[in-house]
Amino acid sequence: MSRNVVLKCKNTSLVTIRPAEEDDAAGVLKLMHELCAENPNILVTKDELPLTEGEERKIIARIECSHTNWLFIIAMVNSEIAGFLDLRRSRLERCAHTAELGLGIAKPYRGLGIGKAMINYSLDWAGKNSISKVKLGVIASNTGAHSLYERLGFAECGRHRKEVKIDGAFEDLILMEKELISYDS
Repeated sequence: MSRNVVLKCKNTSLVTIRPAEEDDAAGVLKLMHELCAENPNILVTKDELPLTEGEERKIIARIECSHTNWLFIIAMVNSEIAGFLDLRRSRLERCAHTAELGLGIAKPYRGLGIGKAMINYSLDWAGKNSISKVKLGVIASNTGAHSLYERLGFAECGRHRKEVKIDGAFEDLILMEKELISYDS
């Protein structure tokens, strides 16, 4: 599925949601670094990100070749990447009907409906690719994200107590999932 979706977000900006391309690598990497620097509710640290634009380009190229197992989309506002979403099918055969979701939205674009639109795009893609369950982990103090996922039908299915350590303090990781209608024949 390589369709673009254009929508008007709450602040009246036009947003284009589309699959990431290799030429987006610099912008994606920049946003990832910004999110890690300003938002402790992200599981990865800046030291765990790809180090160079070239490395990010290779990751995006690998995703483009794996069109039914891995979705990586971006939200564009004007020429700026406002967010990204990563949805990966499990590599385990017995769990291949499941996928893990990760989402990052730049601070100025939070609360405008971009995350919701990206998740809905990814759920549509998942259903069309025989994924019947999408799961994610959200840090307990990230109440905005938790509430968004609940509004979109994700349910808490577990909790890893003291799973994440941020600035010396432990946080729970809430596990959430959403079952989809299976499109298998």
